[in-house]
Amino acid sequence: MRNSFWITAVILLTSASSIFAQNLLVNGNFEKGTNDQGEPVGWHSRITGVITLSEYKDPDKKKGLLYKHFRDGCGYDWGRIRPWPGLFCPQCGQMITTEESADWYVENYKRVSLGEGKTGQGVLLKMDTFVGENQGVRVCSDFMKAEKGAGYEIGVDIKGELSTQVFLECFQFMPEDKVASEWVSGLPEKVNPFKHTMKLKRTARLHIYPNVDGSKWTHYVDRDVMREEKQFDVMYVTLYGYGKAGEVSFDNAFVRKLTAAEVAAYKKENPVKEDRFRYYGTPKKSSRSGK
Repeated sequence: MRNSFWITAVILLTSASSIFAQNLLVNGNFEKGTNDQGEPVGWHSRITGVITLSEYKDPDKKKGLLYKHFRDGCGYDWGRIRPWPGLFCPQCGQMITTEESADWYVENYKRVSLGEGKTGQGVLLKMDTFVGENQGVRVCSDFMKAEKGAGYEIGVDIKGELSTQVFLECFQFMPEDKVASEWVSGLPEKVNPFKHTMKLKRTARLHIYPNVDGSKWTHYVDRDVMREEKQFDVMYVTLYGYGKAGEVSFDNAFVRKLTAAEVAAYKKENPVKEDRFRYYGTPKKSSRSGK
């Protein structure tokens, strides 16, 4: 019995070590402290959204569209090219995310800090009623490269009293746009630290909808395999709390590429019922034969 206990413990520890050895996230366990901006290393709490503004010949009746331009939460006008996720505002220094949210997140960083984790430190999101019932609070990871046809597992430990969601946000590089490429190549390095020279389009989003328990830490995990119609080249994780006043903590976040055997097992367990959801690399069924 005693030997059995130690064997089980070694297996569990080895499994956990294996996951973190393969972790694509920088500082998923939040043990590396904060950067010069007070954010957890490898994560971004200083974020902002973008709003689209249209200019018309007749602004009162909104007729005769002249052009569209894009402004982020601090009021900085990016001009006629919409900034894509991962660019940083030259004015406020905050990272653009996927949300068309105007100024909702300009003070998001004030509600994110390091706190007690499940093991060591974790990240703490804290909010009042107004913020909780409207935009909530989020923290986003650095970008990670994705491989075509790969499968990914995302996991995290959560404890808190708020509604939460965890996203693996997946983006595909758009066909080259010479105007946008020339524009972004002229931006300072601090505005484009991830060096993405083509526009990004979100094509997939892996969700975890946790049933949080304020009294204990709970581990959540999910996985998916890339689809033909939802390919992606880069990705990042969003940890999100919302719903009411209160707080929620996250720890031991990870993103892991599935092994070939795990991908095969996933496909077997999750057969595709509609051709539009077929896995990457799978030939399209012939409409003539009905196969």
